[in-house]
Amino acid sequence: MLRLAKWKDAQTTDDADKSDEVRSTSQLASTPPQPSSQVAGVPTPASLRWLSQQRLQQDLTELGVTAPELELQFPDLSDISRFIVTLSPAEGWYKGLCFRFAFTVLETYPFEPPLVRCLDAVWHPNLDEHGAVCLSILREDWRPVYTLVSLVQGLLHLLLEPNPNDALNAAAAEMLVQDPAAFQARVHQQVRERQYHFENAAPP
Repeated sequence: MLRLAKWKDAQTTDDADKSDEVRSTSQLASTPPQPSSQVAGVPTPASLRWLSQQRLQQDLTELGVTAPELELQFPDLSDISRFIVTLSPAEGWYKGLCFRFAFTVLETYPFEPPLVRCLDAVWHPNLDEHGAVCLSILREDWRPVYTLVSLVQGLLHLLLEPNPNDALNAAAAEMLVQDPAAFQARVHQQVRERQYHFENAAPP
């Protein structure tokens, strides 16, 4: 995987006198000419894809500036619509743990939200064992004015304050409400299991 800075570097031109300074995503990504926006008053698929790419580049730049502490990785530099965001809450039930979320941004963005999946197992009312995420702005509350920063803030809030009233994992939600001490013990157990797996993993 390659981090945001390396993705930016890869987008620079091969011009001999290019600067070594890291430029913003919007400057580095090549911008194709805007296609004809309408046919008989209806936006064309090509124009919608162009608008989606422009908005995505803008949001990625904003994400890097607004939340520089998060880790942003691109498995494939040729496809900026798929990336992984790593978050680590500074407090709460999951303090100190790292959580990776895989984003897939559709060509209909920002009119439809990205697809988001958690890549790490976690005992959480709003995350299930398959990585599905229960967050209202990923569903019915999504609006085109929301950005990737909005989504990351929503995910971080979910880690800081789990919502047992909108649960994907009913058992975790019930335990959180009825026996918070047992919930905390279950989370700590998962932390130990994850650390053991990491420490005993075979080298690549």
